[in-house]
Amino acid sequence: MKGSADAQYQLGSLYLTGRGTLQDFQEAAKWFSSAAEQNHAPAQYQLGLLYHKGLGVDLDNEKSYMWLNLAAAAGIEQAAAARDKVMHSLSTKQLVQAQKASRDWLASQHKRYSK
Repeated sequence: MKGSADAQYQLGSLYLTGRGTLQDFQEAAKWFSSAAEQNHAPAQYQLGLLYHKGLGVDLDNEKSYMWLNLAAAAGIEQAAAARDKVMHSLSTKQLVQAQKASRDWLASQHKRYSK
């Protein structure tokens, strides 16, 4: 799903809140994921929260940490606090894996856009 990350984020927000449509966490996760993959920090934050709560996606605190960590690195202040909360639910091994996933994702973005 290519397109405007901002528009995808807005669609995700509508499905998340149920404003103007039926609330649908799976649809929210789909649109936030699409925007997050395009390095949209607010979408990364929302997607991280969905993974932490298991809303619209399977509960996965490693993925939650990864997305929240990326959003925090992009300057989303609430993401840093949420990431730190999620961190306490991870084992040391899971935390190392989630941090590596963040670094790998950033490296893949750098490769994608430096061509």
